[in-house]
Amino acid sequence: MSRPSIKVGLPSTLPTVVRDVIQQPLGALVAIAGLGYATDSLGATLAHGSWTPFSSFTFLGEFLLALWLLIRARRIAATASQAPAS
Repeated sequence: MSRPSIKVGLPSTLPTVVRDVIQQPLGALVAIAGLGYATDSLGATLAHGSWTPFSSFTFLGEFLLALWLLIRARRIAATASQAPAS
């Protein structure tokens, strides 16, 4: 009776590690951007005067999310075009 082979290697695990390392900080930055927009809305409503918008500082999370989605879409499209047709 032969044992089932287990493939553990750098090529298969590296994308998962990179994805996990990038997604968690990216999610935090998007959450901070959302809080910035909520703070801007509340502050502008309550201040009735000059208000320093936080969203001008927290937009980085949204920009990085858009960049991440473009990169992932390109990878998904490349993978789909290489898949054999059924």
